[in-house]
Amino acid sequence: SSMQVRSRRYVLPQQVALPNAFRSNFEKVKGKESLSHSSQPRVWSDDSAASLSAASTPQGNTPPGKNRDSDPATRPNEPTRPLKSLRWSFSNEEFHLIDGISTDARTLVPVLDGRLYFTITASTPSPQPGHYFFSTDKVLRYTPFCADFGPINLGMTHHFLQSLIDLLLAPHLRASRIVYYACPAQAEATNAVYLLGAFLVLALGATPGEAWGPFARLSPSPCRPYRDATWVPSTYDLHVTDCWAGLTQAVAAGLYDPATFDRDEYFYYDHPANGDMHEVVKGKFFAFKGPTGRRRPLGMGRSTLIPSDYFEVFRAKGIRAVIRLNNKEYDRAVVLQGGFGHHDLFFVDCTTPSDELVDRFLRLAETTEGAMAVHCLAGLGRTGTLIGLYMLKHLGFSADGAIGWLRIVRPGSVIGPQQQYLKDME
Repeated sequence: SSMQVRSRRYVLPQQVALPNAFRSNFEKVKGKESLSHSSQPRVWSDDSAASLSAASTPQGNTPPGKNRDSDPATRPNEPTRPLKSLRWSFSNEEFHLIDGISTDARTLVPVLDGRLYFTITASTPSPQPGHYFFSTDKVLRYTPFCADFGPINLGMTHHFLQSLIDLLLAPHLRASRIVYYACPAQAEATNAVYLLGAFLVLALGATPGEAWGPFARLSPSPCRPYRDATWVPSTYDLHVTDCWAGLTQAVAAGLYDPATFDRDEYFYYDHPANGDMHEVVKGKFFAFKGPTGRRRPLGMGRSTLIPSDYFEVFRAKGIRAVIRLNNKEYDRAVVLQGGFGHHDLFFVDCTTPSDELVDRFLRLAETTEGAMAVHCLAGLGRTGTLIGLYMLKHLGFSADGAIGWLRIVRPGSVIGPQQQYLKDME
């Protein structure tokens, strides 16, 4: 049956921990896209790409609290120097962002002097007076499609942002150090750094470069690069700062407002059964997985969606037209009869569009009143590429910021040569 307009609400708990069901990609089933990459690599290959080794892990199997040398809260910190004073937008409370000179992520790495810290530990830290430890390793994880790795999605990022604000404002924790810890696995450590940086840029107005300051001298770096959703070696990597730039540019362009963002709605439409659809450019572009002409079983009682499943949602969202970029899986007449415009702008999977096709897409976007729903097969590569071009032209995004934002909102977006293509078109 047709999905309903926000008929089911996913209500998340108020505490930091989330149900295991809420993984980064909601265990999506999407079309896999394979390709050959661009010949011009952009691979992040400095010390930041080094994997965390045993040197990053407290040694031995001593239970937490038994060996104080393995407890980050009891080891001395490296000297730090304030980088910038930051304030809440709603109060006069001042925080001092630290330009850390600590080189060991196993110590308490100061982020906001005296209030917020980060550490990497293989075991749960033992309780310490004046410290509040929390982690999201078990509940906020990126679920890959292929060999990809990306940032935690927008719904999870927003939830972390609100949760950390609540912790810092909690009266019983005002005199405590808030310590966010991650395990040594680089995927978890990278996205822990991403989430802390997202908080700094969104809640306190730090620049991406300033947000990187507390982590810049850690050796080996806890972070690994983000990469596209393919199986072949990456030729174009993103850094966490690119994703923070995407968030900053999205706020400036009015695409994301933490005060009004509807987290429950995001998770509802994120689910494959409810459309696998994301509002990438507020009021203008919705990206979604391509429907089929008739329902095809996917197993476990699920099937593909057909165009009419979306019509009620399209009307509620002010969507006036559909743009199809892949092979014809359904009759466009069905969409037209539903009262929507429909445009075919086919180009080959995993490739870049021609200048003529780009011109047609941009002209449609610029002349169509209301929003447009764009899809290819999975709604990731070709869809993200064309929407990214619009973001570069009209919304002031950098190429890397656009890719970062697209992958935060719709994980897996923009693949293979499409990444360098956006950079070349910047």
